[in-house]
Amino acid sequence: MGSPVSKPINLGEMVPPSGRFDAFRVTAVPPDREAAMRWAFPDVVPYVRPLGTQIVVQLRRSPKHVGLILKPDETKDAEQYKVQIARALLFGPGCFLNRTTGEIWPELLRQEAEDAIVTTGTFVRIPQAGLDRWLQTVPGEVNEDPVMLALIRDTDIKAIWTADPLHQDTARSGW
Repeated sequence: MGSPVSKPINLGEMVPPSGRFDAFRVTAVPPDREAAMRWAFPDVVPYVRPLGTQIVVQLRRSPKHVGLILKPDETKDAEQYKVQIARALLFGPGCFLNRTTGEIWPELLRQEAEDAIVTTGTFVRIPQAGLDRWLQTVPGEVNEDPVMLALIRDTDIKAIWTADPLHQDTARSGW
């Protein structure tokens, strides 16, 4: 007896006229950059106030699917914990200060350090492990995954991220 031959699937026939699978509520990452940034880094209220040298960062959201293939929850979760690109949100009162004297770090006082200062909204590279993480829902979003936030120390910021935070080749998180 021969092996069964599978018939090629025309994915165009599977997509409803609306362009979405409404039964599963699958939404794509928006095609334009501004909308994609709003989706990857939506405005959230962290409901925490960092103390000391802690910084609240928002990790980039991982997409739910690749093309029309819905990712399993295990894959999405694994990707979310590998994300190393984050947006700085809130700063504790002791951030970027000398721990003994309370003076600002000398490297931040140099003239050429204007672009080296981390402020609210700055994209930074952070370590994968050792973060205090939690999930926060985004107000007004239905059927979307929550956003992951984390507390890190100011000394744990590895670099200011100057590349596109959405670019798959440079951000290493499965996009």
